Amino acid sequence: MKFRIEKSFDRDIDRIKDKKVLRTLGTFISLIENAQTIRDIPHIKKIEGYGSYYRMKIGDYRLGMEAASVREVVLLRFLHRETFTDISQRGKSKTRRNNDHPVAFPGEVSVLSLSGQSGLFGCTH
Repeated sequence: MKFRIEKSFDRDIDRIKDKKVLRTLGTFISLIENAQTIRDIPHIKKIEGYGSYYRMKIGDYRLGMEAASVREVVLLRFLHRETFTDISQRGKSKTRRNNDHPVAFPGEVSVLSLSGQSGLFGCTH
């Protein structure tokens, strides 16, 4: 399955210092890459009322994604569970926590693959 990574997702993983969380995230991204369709991705949950948005629990973190098509997902955010909010509209969030900035989903994306790329998850910084 193809996947795209939003710049916001890339920034989120840059902030994570826990190597174990990053390794676990890498394992889950491999599962996404090896899946044929969105239904083949284990541990994924549809976010109720928001069409094509899904989340995945990875320890105390949440991976937010959107199904762009049957065979492509967009990795939007990777945030701590206390910060992660369900998506109400692209670019906005339902709630804020302690005056944090709202969870945003910028429209700019780049197509990346785990295989043959440099940097974490094929991202160059």
